[in-house]
Amino acid sequence: MPPTTQPPALTVPPEVQAFAAEQGVAAYLPAVLEMTQRHFPNARRMAVIVEDDPEIANDRHIVIEVDVAGLTPEQYVEIDWEWGRKLFDIVPAPLICVFRLGLSIVE
Repeated sequence: MPPTTQPPALTVPPEVQAFAAEQGVAAYLPAVLEMTQRHFPNARRMAVIVEDDPEIANDRHIVIEVDVAGLTPEQYVEIDWEWGRKLFDIVPAPLICVFRLGLSIVE
């Protein structure tokens, strides 16, 4: 296993902060981002955005984009599932749907 590195710095754009406040999750956002950084210590890139659902009108989410290298399909499924489980430890169930993980495997 490669040594753990410092996760990339994560800047929260003003539009994400405003959307989090609008959705009632602003108090949870810092903890979610911290958990994500701990969960992906070897991430190549992290970003947080507000994304519109392309299929459902007026359906928007906070997406934490994470690029990681070298995951097998099995590892991808496991690490994605674990992130979701940890999210429930931080955010009340009715508000979980505001957050999404955008996990990408890179070279």
